[in-house]
Amino acid sequence: MTLITVPGKEVADFRGRLPVRKGANGYPNRPLEGITMAVIHYSGVDADSSATEIASYQTTKTSGDLFPECAYSFVIRWDGRIEQCHNLEKRSWHAGGRNNDLGIGICLPGNGWPTSHQLDSAAALIRALNLTLNRGGEKPSLRIAGHKELSATACPGPYWDIWKQHLVSASPPIPVVLGFRQLYDYLGEERCGAPLTPEQYDAQGNSHQIFTRCEMRWDKAENRVWISFNP
Repeated sequence: MTLITVPGKEVADFRGRLPVRKGANGYPNRPLEGITMAVIHYSGVDADSSATEIASYQTTKTSGDLFPECAYSFVIRWDGRIEQCHNLEKRSWHAGGRNNDLGIGICLPGNGWPTSHQLDSAAALIRALNLTLNRGGEKPSLRIAGHKELSATACPGPYWDIWKQHLVSASPPIPVVLGFRQLYDYLGEERCGAPLTPEQYDAQGNSHQIFTRCEMRWDKAENRVWISFNP
């Protein structure tokens, strides 16, 4: 697999250049067809840690998870630079068990609230991964999951449910059958906010509604809702 291309973003190639644990076997490969998730992590440290710094720490630990190599396939720096640590085929340890087969580990170094540059680059990277893996057409788009949704951990921090929406809204649209009401009920008023306008229809039957925390647009032809959340 060649270095991933993310339109408008700088991707630095750290594959094969990061520290590894002395005497340990490297990560095995897995089939690309089995990848179904982008799993988001944080470092838990209030610092703009590089892939090299993260790998150095993980591969020299003497207790806990004794990682043979960097746990993550990608690290996204505070200024939005993307550092690729492994080929997508590499099955790294980052989410536990079967989740390692299915997920691509993406780390946003920090202590729980990413910078706007990190968020924008993470959304762009996920779009590029969907394209590279031919997902989003006949195959479902990659599921965006925080580590805490898969394992008993605090990662990626206490605010994940809030900033996750930026990544979700920047990904392919959410399919719905019955319109805004069901999507609103699913997400809840805490995330969407209160309605600011009634649901409005155009001549083609498409509809649009604005809430205090988001905006929804229904494409009748595609039977899909597009949702964008306010910063």
